[in-house]
Amino acid sequence: MGLFEFILPEVAEAEHLKTISRQMRHMSVQRSSSRAESRRSADIEEDLGVVSLILLSLVKKLIEKGVITREELFSHIKELDALDGIKDGKLDINVFRGVMGLPKEEKPKPTPPAPKRRRRR
Repeated sequence: MGLFEFILPEVAEAEHLKTISRQMRHMSVQRSSSRAESRRSADIEEDLGVVSLILLSLVKKLIEKGVITREELFSHIKELDALDGIKDGKLDINVFRGVMGLPKEEKPKPTPPAPKRRRRR
């Protein structure tokens, strides 16, 4: 037991309870943020499933009707993959938007970390 706790036990206990309360608030905020991120991830996964189904339907119908062959499709995919400068089987969303004539998506600036509070004693 420190001198502070010995001389002023009520004040020391109050400070300890304040610390616990701050920690619990912080944990609550983290849990809330985690739930929101999980929900957003689930929404994106759902959207991706819908987009995949629509894309597959279109590609299959175009091939069935003879509008394009599989070889032409894959050749075109390889060509478009290089548009963003990286052949990785993906296309940067802003390159896609540019090709389509849509406004580019602004990437959010990283939020600077909150300054740490000093504990008073």
